[in-house]
Amino acid sequence: MASQNAVIFHTPYLGGNVPAKSRGQVWVYYGVEPPPISHNLKRWQRVFNWTINYRRDSDILSRYGSFESKHLNSRNRNATDIGELSIRKNMTAAWFVGNCNTHGRRETYVKVLQKHMDVSIYGRCGNLRCKEKGRAANWGENCLHNVEKDTRYYLSFENSLCRDYMTESF
Repeated sequence: MASQNAVIFHTPYLGGNVPAKSRGQVWVYYGVEPPPISHNLKRWQRVFNWTINYRRDSDILSRYGSFESKHLNSRNRNATDIGELSIRKNMTAAWFVGNCNTHGRRETYVKVLQKHMDVSIYGRCGNLRCKEKGRAANWGENCLHNVEKDTRYYLSFENSLCRDYMTESF
């Protein structure tokens, strides 16, 4: 039985010239970011045998997460409870963001939204920082807890508008 080799190319690291493909190799395109974020892929068109990504039409589906329907016992709040909870919050909306200029132009939408309500922007694109240091994915629980306690809405927007794409923020 002949063996077959697979070479997986992680799309953020593609670039330069396409290397020579050995006989019997299967080339696999792997990436969970949308095309506008990936580097220029024109040289790499029609060289992959399989795909692993978020698209439903990929050969192997790989997403940040999924949802399942479960019957959960949840406590229903009446209008009075919700009103009291809202009164205690002193900020309207918070947005945690590190990519300031996106293909989907979400930052433009937030600027328009800020004309009508206060939006606290945390991270590289705003003037607010959490006390904890590190990447957005590692922002401390204390900071997030305080934002949740004081803020009515959390904003989450995709950086790119592409078929089947959802960020880890979703």
